[in-house]
Amino acid sequence: MSEIDYPTNWNYRFPGDGRRLHMRFRRNWGPTGGPVFDGTGQLIAVVIHPGRRDNNATIALSRPNVNFDLVEDVLDGFGEWAWTGGTAPRRTISLDIIVRRLAACGLAVTATA
Repeated sequence: MSEIDYPTNWNYRFPGDGRRLHMRFRRNWGPTGGPVFDGTGQLIAVVIHPGRRDNNATIALSRPNVNFDLVEDVLDGFGEWAWTGGTAPRRTISLDIIVRRLAACGLAVTATA
């Protein structure tokens, strides 16, 4: 799978969770003979915490097989509306707020991760 990273110098967090996370969109491969990627995938958080057993573990933020452009529309401006602290360039972004917004648009499995 090929993944699209969101700003990697930002801190992505769930309340009470001290792990360092990155937010990514994991793209689905397209059909043989077609485009490389089919325009769908899943928004995920990835544990980036070397030395931890759960390093590189993923947490689903959206349902699988959602349209990338639709997710991008929902996330538009998330650096402002999901920002809970820190200063540029090390903003802290609430993944809980992002998941709730995805859920309100029918793109998340549950309202909290």
